Amino acid sequence: SYNSPLALMSFLIPIFGGLQTARLIHHILMWVMIAYVLQHVIRVIMLSAIKKDGTMDSMFSGHKYVSVREVAEFENVAELDERRS
Repeated sequence: SYNSPLALMSFLIPIFGGLQTARLIHHILMWVMIAYVLQHVIRVIMLSAIKKDGTMDSMFSGHKYVSVREVAEFENVAELDERRS
Protein backbone atom coordinates (compact mmCIF):
# COMPACT_ATOMS: atom_id res chain seq x y z
CA SER A 1 0.00 0.00 0.00
CA TYR A 2 1.03 3.62 -0.43
CA ASN A 3 1.21 4.34 3.32
CA SER A 4 3.71 1.56 3.95
CA PRO A 5 7.23 2.74 4.84
CA LEU A 6 8.48 -0.14 2.70
CA ALA A 7 6.85 1.37 -0.41
CA LEU A 8 9.53 4.05 -0.74
CA MET A 9 12.37 1.54 -0.49
CA SER A 10 10.78 -1.33 -2.40
CA PHE A 11 13.50 -1.17 -5.07
CA LEU A 12 15.99 -2.43 -2.45
CA ILE A 13 14.16 -5.72 -1.83
CA PRO A 14 15.51 -7.51 -4.93
CA ILE A 15 19.01 -6.10 -4.34
CA PHE A 16 19.19 -7.74 -0.90
CA GLY A 17 17.53 -10.94 -2.07
CA GLY A 18 14.28 -10.52 -0.15
CA LEU A 19 13.00 -9.01 3.07
CA GLN A 20 14.44 -11.65 5.37
CA THR A 21 17.96 -11.19 3.99
CA ALA A 22 17.63 -7.41 4.30
CA ARG A 23 16.56 -7.81 7.93
CA LEU A 24 19.48 -10.14 8.62
CA ILE A 25 21.99 -7.72 7.06
CA HIS A 26 20.44 -4.85 9.02
CA HIS A 27 20.58 -6.84 12.25
CA ILE A 28 24.23 -7.82 11.77
CA LEU A 29 25.31 -4.29 10.82
CA MET A 30 23.54 -2.79 13.82
CA TRP A 31 25.34 -5.21 16.17
CA VAL A 32 28.65 -4.30 14.51
CA MET A 33 27.91 -0.60 15.08
CA ILE A 34 26.92 -1.19 18.71
CA ALA A 35 30.09 -3.23 19.31
CA TYR A 36 32.24 -0.53 17.69
CA VAL A 37 30.76 2.25 19.83
CA LEU A 38 31.02 0.13 22.99
CA GLN A 39 34.67 -0.79 22.44
CA HIS A 40 35.49 2.82 21.56
CA VAL A 41 33.98 4.14 24.79
CA ILE A 42 35.70 1.42 26.86
CA ARG A 43 39.08 2.19 25.26
CA VAL A 44 38.70 5.92 25.90
CA ILE A 45 37.83 5.32 29.54
CA MET A 46 40.75 2.90 29.96
CA LEU A 47 43.18 5.30 28.29
CA SER A 48 41.96 8.13 30.52
CA ALA A 49 42.48 5.98 33.61
CA ILE A 50 45.96 4.88 32.52
CA LYS A 51 47.45 8.13 31.20
CA LYS A 52 45.62 10.53 33.54
CA ASP A 53 46.36 13.48 31.28
CA GLY A 54 42.83 14.86 31.20
CA THR A 55 42.13 14.35 27.50
CA MET A 56 38.72 12.75 28.01
CA ASP A 57 37.84 15.12 30.84
CA SER A 58 38.54 18.07 28.58
CA MET A 59 35.95 16.78 26.10
CA PHE A 60 33.26 17.35 28.71
CA SER A 61 34.56 20.36 30.62
CA GLY A 62 36.45 22.23 27.91
CA HIS A 63 39.48 22.58 30.20
CA LYS A 64 42.52 20.32 30.32
CA TYR A 65 44.52 19.85 33.49
CA VAL A 66 48.17 20.75 33.04
CA SER A 67 50.60 20.03 35.86
CA VAL A 68 53.07 22.61 37.16
CA ARG A 69 55.92 20.44 35.85
CA GLU A 70 54.47 20.47 32.32
CA VAL A 71 54.11 24.26 32.42
CA ALA A 72 57.72 24.62 33.59
CA GLU A 73 58.94 22.32 30.80
CA PHE A 74 56.97 24.33 28.24
CA GLU A 75 58.39 27.61 29.54
CA ASN A 76 61.94 26.23 29.40
CA VAL A 77 61.46 25.15 25.80
CA ALA A 78 60.01 28.57 24.95
CA GLU A 79 63.04 30.29 26.51
CA LEU A 80 65.39 28.08 24.52
CA ASP A 81 63.53 28.88 21.32
CA GLU A 82 63.78 32.63 22.07
CA ARG A 83 67.52 32.38 22.65
CA ARG A 84 68.04 30.52 19.37
CA SER A 85 66.29 33.19 17.30
